[in-house]
Amino acid sequence: MPAFGKSPTPPLPLPFIHRYSPAMVAAILLSALAMTLIVGVRYLMASGGFALATRLRQPGLYRVHKRTFRQPSNSVTPAKAVV
Repeated sequence: MPAFGKSPTPPLPLPFIHRYSPAMVAAILLSALAMTLIVGVRYLMASGGFALATRLRQPGLYRVHKRTFRQPSNSVTPAKAVV
């Protein structure tokens, strides 16, 4: 029986990545990048789809705000404060 507070298995050494081959590390990083890209593209497609559906269903909904969207605001921004 292990002593109180001691783990029965030794802790992993810090550079545990050396146990994987470079091909395996590359595959893991590539799959993480691919998943990130897939989620990003799905988000853009969904938001674009909702924007298109809104434009088709209620054509003049955002026309009221068109001037507001195109004009720069007069509020103080960090970029203006630096200059």
